[in-house]
Amino acid sequence: MTVAETTSSPTGPSASYTNISPEQLADLLSKVGQNHGPVPRLLSKPRIGGKGPAGAWTGFGAGCKGINPKSATCMTDFDTSVVKSFTAMAPIEDKCQSGLRDCPDLLLAFCMPTESNANMTVNSLIAFEERMTHHGLEGVFHVVLPSGKVLNMFREPGMCTSDIIQTWCEDVITKGVHDLSDASNPTRHGICDYDRINMIWSGEALLNFCTEALKQDLKFDIQPDERYGPEVLMTLLTKLHRPSQS
Repeated sequence: MTVAETTSSPTGPSASYTNISPEQLADLLSKVGQNHGPVPRLLSKPRIGGKGPAGAWTGFGAGCKGINPKSATCMTDFDTSVVKSFTAMAPIEDKCQSGLRDCPDLLLAFCMPTESNANMTVNSLIAFEERMTHHGLEGVFHVVLPSGKVLNMFREPGMCTSDIIQTWCEDVITKGVHDLSDASNPTRHGICDYDRINMIWSGEALLNFCTEALKQDLKFDIQPDERYGPEVLMTLLTKLHRPSQS
């Protein structure tokens, strides 16, 4: 098909047309009518967790097998648009940080030494571990040392020191966790955004797992930008119950 070149008109700018084939015209029109939609998002795999058809989840998984999430609240991102994922994450974030707000058994709350349930620290720690595991937040409490040894803060709190926990928080947030999967070439994992989220969520959850008196005391001792789960737990244990290394 041949379209003659036209000149400018009084009401609009000049336009020139060249020779195009019927096939080219059809291809052009089909592209104009296409709905390309948003560019697909690429979800990274969490350092501790996995990816499924719905999105990314954290934690050691159901039965600690790392195949499926422990619960729906282990989800930390959804395989959809940013806006839809953000909307879906809102109720999960609230549940993960709720502490004991949605639990009637306030006897399990961490409390000040002068409060009536001060002798329940170990029971509270066990209950808090269960809550973190259910929400897929437990991974940030498994401290990876430079040697490759892993300290479980819930089971080996007496082996942890303030220096160890401070270094661990720096590794997770800014430096990368030590990776000794290849003993001949030790390196560090890349910064995991899901770890960083869980550090913050677990800190809020632990504060909400305390009586109001202890919560305010901890907030006074720890700066807002340092209220990560492991840091809050270390401060709490040092304040309330310092177990022996045995």
